[in-house]
Amino acid sequence: PKFFWIDFDVAKLYAKYPKGLFTNGVVRKNGVNLTLNKLINHFCFDFNRGSKFFKRLRKFELEYNDNPNEQAKAIRNLYERQLKLPLVDIDLTLDEYLKWEPNADEKKKILTAYNETYKELPIHLDIEDRFTASLESGDIDQIKETLTQILSNENIKLEKKINVLERSLEVDPNSSEIWEAYVDFADANIQINNTLEKIYKRALE
Repeated sequence: PKFFWIDFDVAKLYAKYPKGLFTNGVVRKNGVNLTLNKLINHFCFDFNRGSKFFKRLRKFELEYNDNPNEQAKAIRNLYERQLKLPLVDIDLTLDEYLKWEPNADEKKKILTAYNETYKELPIHLDIEDRFTASLESGDIDQIKETLTQILSNENIKLEKKINVLERSLEVDPNSSEIWEAYVDFADANIQINNTLEKIYKRALE
C-alpha cells in the first residue's frame, strides 16, 4: 500500500476538524474527502480504531455533500466497505445502516456481506485479544513473539500485518527488535520501492 503510515493522533485531529481546513481556504472540500478516504485505507484494518474514520467520513458527506444522489451513494459505499471488515461494534454499524438505508435490495446485498464478515469475526477477535495482551504487557519479547505468529499466518491480509507492526511501534518506536521484524517483513512482502525506502529510513532514524 502506498499510504502506509501516519501518526494516529494526527489522523484523528484531521478527521475530527475537517471543516476548518476548507472554510479557511487551506484545502478544497474534495481534497478533505480524498484525505479522509486515505485515512480509511490506512486504518481500516485497525480493529478498535478503524470504525472511527468511516464514521467521520460519513458525517462529512452528510454535512457537506449537497447532491442528494451522490451523498446517498457515498454513504452507502462507506457502510458497505466497513461491513466487509471485521471491526469492533460491527453489529452496531449494521443497525445504524439498516435504519438509514431506504432501499430494500441494497439492504439484502449488504446483509449478505455482513454475514460473511461475521463468520470471520471469532478468528480476528482471538488475534486481537492475544495482540492487545502483548501490547499491554509492554514486554518487547512477548510483543515480538505475538508478531511472529501473526506475520507468519497466511490467512491474515498484508494490510492487517502492517497495522499490527505499526501498533507495536506505538509501544516503543525505538525498539530495534520490532524494527528488525518490520524490515524483514517488508523485504519479503512489499514490492513498492518507495514504500520500502520509507520503512528503511524510519528504521534508521
